[in-house]
Amino acid sequence: LVYVTAIPKALLYLQTVALSYNPSGPAVQLDPHYLSLAWVVTCALTAGAIVYRDQAILRNFQGYSSIDGSVAGLTSDDETFKPNTSTTPKPVYTQPTPKNADSFNMFNPANLPPRLSEYANMVYSACEDLGNFFGFQDSSVRNQAEHLLILLSNNRRYMNSHILPPALQPPSPIHALHAKVFSNYMKWCRYQGVSPNFSKLSPTSSGGMTAPPNVASRVVDLVLFFCVWGEACNIRHMPECLWFLYHKMMEEYALGGESQRSLYAGHYLDFVV
Repeated sequence: LVYVTAIPKALLYLQTVALSYNPSGPAVQLDPHYLSLAWVVTCALTAGAIVYRDQAILRNFQGYSSIDGSVAGLTSDDETFKPNTSTTPKPVYTQPTPKNADSFNMFNPANLPPRLSEYANMVYSACEDLGNFFGFQDSSVRNQAEHLLILLSNNRRYMNSHILPPALQPPSPIHALHAKVFSNYMKWCRYQGVSPNFSKLSPTSSGGMTAPPNVASRVVDLVLFFCVWGEACNIRHMPECLWFLYHKMMEEYALGGESQRSLYAGHYLDFVV
């Protein structure tokens, strides 16, 4: 509207430039002074409309003042030169959460829910043994122990007849989780042409585990894999490397598991990863 009403031949110019239509034939030439004036007027009207609709914009210019109090005729006590803090939101301070050993775990190992405590003895026993043997970090081992307990609890659904018929149910949630986790490892072994390495605990070498050897052996396999995965950093995005590490470490553990080797926490991260 500003262009059409304030500039002669503006409508014809818009038809020529914007619509590529010129009914009179010759090109239309406009004085650049008219275009500049129309642009300034349009910007002023637009700014006025914005301020009229949202007057809170003006407050952004009221919160600042000169930082130099030595302006001629004014002192540093002049209220007009002090920042306007009435529109500035006050910061909210919260008490920082105290750090403790249980900050990064959901459950207390000494007071686990019933669904998790069923497998706690086997998992914690394997975690202690493997953590000392390979030098995993204590906090990482504890996190993976909780991780494994929750996975085992979730896999109890396969023991429900509403999910699987009794003929297809696995012997235990440990068997179900072991088959799912190591299915890719079995494919890797077939591709490499090697036999899979799994723990083979005897009744006398199961440590503090009271479960049958075939169940306790699967727990050791799961604990070792999740401990390797938990400290693998970017290697965890390369499944073949993870299975290679697990394969060689289980081979070493099978050869020297009875030696009660104890490495410092962090040895695996320092010398393997």
